[in-house]
Amino acid sequence: MKSAALVIQVHFRAYVAARRARASYQETRAAVLVLQAACRGMRARRRFRLARTSVVKIQSHCRACIARRRFLSLKHAAVQLQSIVRMRQARARYLRLRAAALFTQRRFRALKTAARRREEYRRVRAACIRLQAFARGHLVRRQLRLQSSAAVTLQSCFRMREARRRFLRVRSAALVIQRAYRARQARLRRRKRWQVLRAVTRLQAAYRGYRARQLLRRRSTAACKIQAAFRGHREQVRFRSVLRSAVTIQRWYRARRTARDLRAQFFRVRTAALSLQAACRGWKVRARIRREQQAALTIQAEFRAAQAQRQFRRLRTAALVLQRLRRQIQKRHECAIVIQAQYRMHAQRRRWAALREAARLIQARYRAHRLGREQRLWYLKTKAAVTSERRATVRLLHFSATARCHLAAVRIQRAYRRHAAVRSAERHLDSVICIQRWFRARLRLRRFMQICHSVIDLQHEVQERRQHRAASVIQAAARRFLLRRKQERLRHGVVKIQALWRGYALRKKNNCTKIKAIRRSLHALSGEVREEDKLYKRTALALFHLLTYKHLSAVLEALKHLEVVTRLSPLCCENMAQSGAILKIFLLIRSCNRSVPCMEVVSYAVQVLLHVAKYEKTTDAVGAVDGCVDTLLDLLRMYREKPGDKIADKSGSIFTKTCCLLAVLLKAPSRASDVQSRSKVADCVYSIYKLTAHKHRVDAERILHKQSQNCSVSLPRLPETPARARMVARLQPGWVLRRDNVQEITAPLQAVQLVMDTLGVPYP
Repeated sequence: MKSAALVIQVHFRAYVAARRARASYQETRAAVLVLQAACRGMRARRRFRLARTSVVKIQSHCRACIARRRFLSLKHAAVQLQSIVRMRQARARYLRLRAAALFTQRRFRALKTAARRREEYRRVRAACIRLQAFARGHLVRRQLRLQSSAAVTLQSCFRMREARRRFLRVRSAALVIQRAYRARQARLRRRKRWQVLRAVTRLQAAYRGYRARQLLRRRSTAACKIQAAFRGHREQVRFRSVLRSAVTIQRWYRARRTARDLRAQFFRVRTAALSLQAACRGWKVRARIRREQQAALTIQAEFRAAQAQRQFRRLRTAALVLQRLRRQIQKRHECAIVIQAQYRMHAQRRRWAALREAARLIQARYRAHRLGREQRLWYLKTKAAVTSERRATVRLLHFSATARCHLAAVRIQRAYRRHAAVRSAERHLDSVICIQRWFRARLRLRRFMQICHSVIDLQHEVQERRQHRAASVIQAAARRFLLRRKQERLRHGVVKIQALWRGYALRKKNNCTKIKAIRRSLHALSGEVREEDKLYKRTALALFHLLTYKHLSAVLEALKHLEVVTRLSPLCCENMAQSGAILKIFLLIRSCNRSVPCMEVVSYAVQVLLHVAKYEKTTDAVGAVDGCVDTLLDLLRMYREKPGDKIADKSGSIFTKTCCLLAVLLKAPSRASDVQSRSKVADCVYSIYKLTAHKHRVDAERILHKQSQNCSVSLPRLPETPARARMVARLQPGWVLRRDNVQEITAPLQAVQLVMDTLGVPYP
């Protein structure tokens, strides 16, 4: 058993060892087969890669040759295009220079012609100015000669007149002296004769007595009569001679004055004729100059228009040429764009092929790396068994890695060269496009500058024309302003002279004896006025009586004084408003009835209140009294006119004054709005207006009836319907002297209409 077990164990161990050896052999054999297959595959792949690389190189060389040929053809075409463009640019530059030279020559010839014409015009103008100056000088010298001859004539006449005047003065003085001397001699002779006669008379008086004295008395009486008659005759003769001389002097003076007026009129007519002639000549010269200037302006405008038209034609031709060139360049640019697009497509295709090859290479390297890693793992397992094969395999792997690196480097260099060529071509195309863009921008800028210069020239011309027109307008406005100012000054001077003359005439008219006497009498009366008759004294006394006395006569006298002082003095109105007498007057009005004394008191009281209310500073004092409007309305209802009343005139006066007072008080907006808010006031005024209008119509009908009954008798005038007009603003105090002031209203209907207009009550 033991031996059997040992045999079995030996056999089992041999079986196990054989099995292990067989398994090891199988593994070694499989590894050798794998290595052989890998080596054969590596060799096949290497041959395939070499063949493919050679094919790729051949294809790349072919494509590079084709691309180089195409690029050279495109380069040749671009060079030809650039040469054509440069040729056209040079030709365009030459044409522009030629056009500029022609324009400069024409401009120079035009300037020369204009300068020559301007010089001729200046010479003609200077000659005309000299001729005009000579003509004006001749006219002025002629006028001076005429004026000098006229002045000499006037001086001779004036000297003759002065000499005659001196002679007449000397003659009149001599005549006066002679007359005085003859009168004195006559008086001396008469005195001597009288002395002799007196002595004889005295001697005879002693001799003859009473009879002789009577005879002497009769003779003396006769002598006195004779002397009186002689003196009267002598004075009459002297008066006649003086009258004849005065008539002669007056005739001579009238003739002299008539001759002087005729001479002055002749000189005025002559001066006016000379002025008109000078103005006519100046107008003709100015008209001729204006026509010449207008013709010159027309010629200049036509020349500028022709020049602008020629310039426009040149610009249009240049624009057409540029547009044609631009179309050709655009077509060439489109061709270049197509070529560039084809080239970019080819470059993109090559780049895509390179990327595809690189992807394939990466994939192959990745697969090889993965396979190498797997083989490395297997190699590490079989390292101990296959050392020689391992070394061969390692050398083979090193060789394959070096080959792969070499191929990768070659491909990288090829891709870099391709990329560098593409970049160089792109830079070349970019430079070509940049040059073309710069050239186009330069052409556009030059064309734009030409258009800007032409526009600026046109703007300068338009601005010059506008400035010329503005200067003409300003000059015309200045002339009108100066003429208007001269007329205003003349008018003010005339008005001032008229005012001075009116003042002088009025002073001369009022400076007569009668006016002086009136002034002296007024001064005398003002000097004789007593202290108690002055307004402030009368005001104080009347206020004292009104506030203290209760008798009707004293109150009436005080109201009369107050009516006078309030009508004449604003200070008295203010004193009355401050004294509180207005409330007293309203209380007095409320306490009065329709008797004659009370109506007189009410009339003066309303008149005083009206005077105080007319003054602006004291109007509020009257309106501030409580119930003033109601009191005035009661007065209107009480004292309206009634037919057949004996005191109709007095009640009518109270009625109209009350209406005026109510209208003046209602001028204030606050008081008017307060009264308008009360409907009873408007109804009351409306009813009073209807009654007054009815009475006015009845009076008119009654007067018409009387006229129809008594046709032969001259009837009074019909009562006129008063005009509706707002006169509240013109009711001023008595001391305000203005032309637009109106008197107090006396017609009842007009007074009621005034109140209705103030309140804004509509008419029926």
